[in-house]
Amino acid sequence: MEPYRIEARGEVVWADAEGRMGIKLSHMPDEAERRYTEWLDVLHAQHEFRRRTEEAKAMQAVRDTSYGAGGLGSLVKITNGNVLDIQGNILLPNECGVYRNVAYFLVDQNTPPQTIQGNYTLVEHFTNYTTSVNGLRFLQIWTIRSFTRRYGKVTHSSSALVHRHAPGTNDHEGFDQHLTVKLDSSHSYGLSIVNHIDRGSYSGTAAVNVTITTP
Repeated sequence: MEPYRIEARGEVVWADAEGRMGIKLSHMPDEAERRYTEWLDVLHAQHEFRRRTEEAKAMQAVRDTSYGAGGLGSLVKITNGNVLDIQGNILLPNECGVYRNVAYFLVDQNTPPQTIQGNYTLVEHFTNYTTSVNGLRFLQIWTIRSFTRRYGKVTHSSSALVHRHAPGTNDHEGFDQHLTVKLDSSHSYGLSIVNHIDRGSYSGTAAVNVTITTP
């Protein structure tokens, strides 16, 4: 912000032994009040970003067992159907395959852990990819398309071998999933949790298994 001199009347409304005090301003010209409000907004935004940064550094993801056993939703098989998230929003239309939703809470490292409120973006990356499909590469299929947060709860949809045509009776894959909290383009912090995901069709039986391997 550009420097701007503000003149206003005020009164001291509190003071402490360390010499700090609070001043209630009054009789401020309109332009001065606008500039002062803008300055307060900047200070609040800076404070909020520092708070979110410290929270992200200490964040953990834990399964929300109120959603389902181990935080897992029901297995859903679709043929030319829609992949839905926990809130019922369409992630992908007209797909074939199997998927299930998984619910997490973002919590701090206090004892007991406290749910962290705020808006965060979760980004995933993968390692140790294997597949039974000859010639299939990892980037040719889609994985988690959506992370949403509501009242501290983070949900995501994990789909299995979704194609424009139905997967074969033994088409499946496995990989490790890692999660990162992203605050902006320059600030990201990895979570400790690592999931191993096996998903697809196993001798004609559809499955999506999401197992926590770390911690």
